[in-house]
Amino acid sequence: MYLSRLTLIAILSSAALHGWAQPDDWLDQARVITLRDALVICIEQNLNIRAEALEPVIQRQDVEILDADFDPALFGSLYANEDNTPSSSSLTAGGFNQSERQGARAGVRQTFETGLEADLSFDTLRSQNNSRVQGLSPQYQSYLTLNLTQPILKGFGANINTTQLRIARNDVQAAIFAYQDRIRQIAYQVERSYYQLSEAIEVYHQRIESKKLAQILIDGNRQKFDAGLVPISEVQQAESAAAARDEQIVLARQNVEIASNRLNDLLEFRNQNRQAAPMLASEPLQVTPYQPMEFDECMSAALEQRPDWQEQQLNFQNWDIRLEYSRNQLYPSLDLESTLTLNGLSGVLRGASIFDENGDQLRNPHAGGYFDSYGNMVEGEGYTWYVGLRVEFPLGNRAARARLRMSEEQKKQALLELQRMQGSIETEIKNGQVNQSRSWERILAAERFVHLAQTTLDQEMQKLQEGATDAFHVLDLQDDLVDARLRLISARADFLLGEAELFNAMGATMKRLNIYTGVERGLFSGLISSE
Repeated sequence: MYLSRLTLIAILSSAALHGWAQPDDWLDQARVITLRDALVICIEQNLNIRAEALEPVIQRQDVEILDADFDPALFGSLYANEDNTPSSSSLTAGGFNQSERQGARAGVRQTFETGLEADLSFDTLRSQNNSRVQGLSPQYQSYLTLNLTQPILKGFGANINTTQLRIARNDVQAAIFAYQDRIRQIAYQVERSYYQLSEAIEVYHQRIESKKLAQILIDGNRQKFDAGLVPISEVQQAESAAAARDEQIVLARQNVEIASNRLNDLLEFRNQNRQAAPMLASEPLQVTPYQPMEFDECMSAALEQRPDWQEQQLNFQNWDIRLEYSRNQLYPSLDLESTLTLNGLSGVLRGASIFDENGDQLRNPHAGGYFDSYGNMVEGEGYTWYVGLRVEFPLGNRAARARLRMSEEQKKQALLELQRMQGSIETEIKNGQVNQSRSWERILAAERFVHLAQTTLDQEMQKLQEGATDAFHVLDLQDDLVDARLRLISARADFLLGEAELFNAMGATMKRLNIYTGVERGLFSGLISSE
């Protein structure tokens, strides 16, 4: 019975070994890509990054909209009016007050950053009526009017009246920082995925080597079995181990394919055409000797380079701008108002002539044609001016005080968020340093263990040739060597991941690899006002 089971295991193991094994040349068809090339492709093709690059352009439109509030505006109107009202006055003819008016108005108005509101308008009017006392009919009137209103307390000053504009300009720069930060985040994902792919490929190769070790043992034991030197169980043990290692090869290949797909997704290769994305392969894990960096140096670099930190500082500055505006709103409204109007009149004489006491005919000085009213207006003899102060102050002013308190508390929130971000950056840097240093220690320990496991296996293989040991012990030592190599691979990958984490925390991933983003290439030039 025991022999029958061993025979069945041998048959199944042989079938798995020869029929179910995965080909080990499929990676030759993969596209090998460097980390730097992967990051460059990611910046150019990743849809999240491309979408984020549009945000500064969108935010810039808010600046244009708010800045347009200070653009001059033209206005104008045309009108005509006729009135026929019953009247009992003896100064009207026919028992009706009759009048006609046709006119036009045109002008320009503008609001200035100081809060000054100004409009300059020109009015022209033609009118006539049936009044017996009207000396000119029709008569022509022209007006040139300048109105000025300047806040003196509430609403005074360029800083107050450009509050939203200044915030919008900061928001454009913040959007650029957000774009850079999106690159930082996705570049970190690409780097992690790249190293995970490298680790998966090396694990796969190690599984292939493990299978080859088992195959060497199978071939040797078969020769010994054919020579009658060992029992069939020695062959069966080796074949069972080979079958188990076939399963590990399949799992390792699965991990490689998943890691490749994950990297493909970040690089957006699938969007180049409708076909399947290419299989990607990475370069081997390359670890340089560990050179620790001082925490203060890393922290200083992070606060200088990290775009999310710079974005948060801009948001904090916006609260200073809002606070300045809220404090100004506590003042009463005190506006200086002034108006200056030049007017001219002309028209056609009507009715009987009027004479003075000397018998001389009196002539109306405004008699003339339509354009004479312009001349009279320019001469400035007819004018109106007005200067005044207008004050308004809500009793209690509760709304303005509440808005000020709200702004003060929201600034405190922003400060706490800034401090919390600084703490998070510190933790990221410390974790990156820990992962690097401890992974380096693991690398050194794993290298020693690999050397010892290899030496021990070589010695055991020599003993196997001499018949002083069996396949079971050799398989155990093979597993020890493979495990040691896998731990070394894992330690190297973790070291590189720790390095990636540290440079990501410092905001220096792209700088480290000498890669330039859209900001350095001038993608957003002209978006930020020089004001």
